[in-house]
Amino acid sequence: MSFVTLETLIFQSCTSLTSITIPSSVKTINSQAFLSCTKLASIVIPDSVTAAGGSVFQGCSLLASVTLPTNESFTILPSYMFTSCSNLTSVTIPDYVTTIGTNAFESCAKLASVTLPNNASFTTIQNSTFNGCFALASITIPSSVRTLGNQAFENCGSFTSITIPSSVTNIGIKTFQGCAGLTSVVIPDSVATIGETAFRSCTLLASVTLPTNTLFTTIGITTFQSCTSLTSVNIPSSVTTINSQAFLNCSKLPSIVIPDSVTATGTSVFQGCSLLASVTLPTNTSFTTIQSYTFSGCSKLASITIPIYVTTIGTNVFENCGLTSVTVPRSVTSIGNSSFLSCTSLTNVYFVKTSLL
Repeated sequence: MSFVTLETLIFQSCTSLTSITIPSSVKTINSQAFLSCTKLASIVIPDSVTAAGGSVFQGCSLLASVTLPTNESFTILPSYMFTSCSNLTSVTIPDYVTTIGTNAFESCAKLASVTLPNNASFTTIQNSTFNGCFALASITIPSSVRTLGNQAFENCGSFTSITIPSSVTNIGIKTFQGCAGLTSVVIPDSVATIGETAFRSCTLLASVTLPTNTLFTTIGITTFQSCTSLTSVNIPSSVTTINSQAFLNCSKLPSIVIPDSVTATGTSVFQGCSLLASVTLPTNTSFTTIQSYTFSGCSKLASITIPIYVTTIGTNVFENCGLTSVTVPRSVTSIGNSSFLSCTSLTNVYFVKTSLL
């Protein structure tokens, strides 16, 4: 009788296991078969294997070399398969693979080289696939990929640049958060959605090109928060909403033009942008509220024109700003508490004669 299956947990926590030869009769390796085999140094999965379960090699912290099967039936690389294989430096994923499961290479801290499959059915880089791969400096995303999942490349701290192909339509939540080495990014016009916190704490990110298509309408919560090197961003005219803290603590951003397409912004959008000296607000009839803390801590902001359709200035909007004078238009009916708190250079506030205040 042929030996065809390695059962679930069969070698789990065999912490002295250094090598194993999987015979060519084996077709299936079940979940967690080698989980936490912390001294296993290499593995060759023979071409006879057509399926593997989740977490097969998770926690094999000395695993440095992996050969995957190259048969047309091995199409799914399961979730958590190599999670926390912290000594793994490179991997080539065969072209027959159409799905790489969530967290498949999460916390592979030394993983420096990845070859992704090249086939039309490989359309998604799943959630947290490469989260915490600190040594990964670059990766080629195939033109078949349409979705970059949540946290897919979070904390890939060695990234300096990333080419997002024009096939991509969706960038998920926290996809590139904490990619501290990333210096620039061009998001193609094919992208319709960018998830919340997608680029938060990319501390060397200096320039961003956003997509210019009619489907891209929202900049999400904390999308670029704490991108402390960001000096340039153009908000396209398709955008109607900028959500809270989108550019919070972008401390080198010198200027911003919010296009007339924008009808609503969240709180603290530019709070802590300490070099922000020039701001253009939208002048459409739907933009009626400057939300709380929008420009709080913008100490270089010496002047601003409040559009004639604004009715509400929220609390702490201009707190600790460098404003020297302000003209409040007739449309304003409400100014929130502490709106101009600690504006120590403010010498004049002008209300038009027909002010409703």
